[in-house]
Amino acid sequence: KNYKQFQLADFNLTLDSPKFYLDKLLGSDTNEVDYGVLFAPFPQKIAKYNLSQETRKYDVAFCGQIGSYRSYRRNAIDKLINSNFNFFYSCAEQGFQITYDDMMQAYANSKIVINFSQSTVQDHFQLKGRVFEAIASGALLLEQAGSPIDLCFVVGVHYDVFHSNDELIEKIQYYLDHPSERIKMANAAHLEWINNFSGTHFWKRLIKLPYGTSNLTIGEHVE
Repeated sequence: KNYKQFQLADFNLTLDSPKFYLDKLLGSDTNEVDYGVLFAPFPQKIAKYNLSQETRKYDVAFCGQIGSYRSYRRNAIDKLINSNFNFFYSCAEQGFQITYDDMMQAYANSKIVINFSQSTVQDHFQLKGRVFEAIASGALLLEQAGSPIDLCFVVGVHYDVFHSNDELIEKIQYYLDHPSERIKMANAAHLEWINNFSGTHFWKRLIKLPYGTSNLTIGEHVE
């Protein structure tokens, strides 16, 4: 926090710094100006949010925005609000959202987490961070069809997809009625995340890029 602008800008990698501190110190948006600084926020211990399947109080959860190009999500959210499911949702816009900890606590208390991956145009889909947060929490992920999530996980083994809002409702009900299938898939996805996509794997791969080595020691396990 005591670094001057030219000192901070000389770093190749900046860790443990909320982005607004970097913006303030550098005097601009670090995404727009090339200062040679890679923003990397402090790692979250996501593993602590993986609660027992038997203690989860919510049937389904979603945390995400429903404004702007994401407005197509509204119909699904309305259906879930008006359903008989115990539905946790937080759809506030930026600046008014719940904390990351509250979001992960909600996921960890949910049997199913849903994700919408459609982006600014109808046939453009994104691999959302929500995918990994849901799987890391131990919930079953129901993913919008078309997502590139199949680059990381296997449909029918680690997660399931829905093609419409009606199918989403049907699949939520199905997996609530068949808990053994839901838990088996959620556990398989969680294990795949631990083995390939945890915080430890991320930092090892990130540090390997400039230094060309995989012989790295991470002092703290940060799933």
